[in-house]
Amino acid sequence: MTGNVFFSVLMLCVVPYTIAVVMPTWRWLLGVTLVIGGAIAALWIQDWYITSNPDYHEGVGGALGRAMFTLVTLGFVTGVAVRAVTLFMVSRGLSSGYSFTICVLGGAIVPGFMASATAWDTWRLRPPDEVCLKATFHIKVANADFAIPALSFAGVYLGNRSHQDAYYFA
Repeated sequence: MTGNVFFSVLMLCVVPYTIAVVMPTWRWLLGVTLVIGGAIAALWIQDWYITSNPDYHEGVGGALGRAMFTLVTLGFVTGVAVRAVTLFMVSRGLSSGYSFTICVLGGAIVPGFMASATAWDTWRLRPPDEVCLKATFHIKVANADFAIPALSFAGVYLGNRSHQDAYYFA
């Protein structure tokens, strides 16, 4: 089951990427960018317009659909950028073998970005060391000193954004 999901997510990135990368000339690349990129932009504008309505209530699959279309968009934009770089290289006289290699390696940009984001989140939420578990946090609030042990359910919020301004004692 996990393999099928991974394959589907990979195809959402690779197919639009491949469409952009196989364009033979600047004119073809510009044409496909205007046609497909215009359709993608129109769908994003429509999504923005509909979701900005105060009476809009997103259904169960709204976020999933938006995530999938984000992958399509990122794959296509990456493909256009990589193909533009390779067409520029060929126009400057560099070997087409280099451009082929860059196109193949460029296909790993979006999946690599997703994997690095997952790896960063996994590292950030890793289990604490023994030293950290036995630590005591000394906090001063309104001229009162507190000695708080490391507990898995305790945390301090220093700002409005819990994903950036939170410090969890576990």
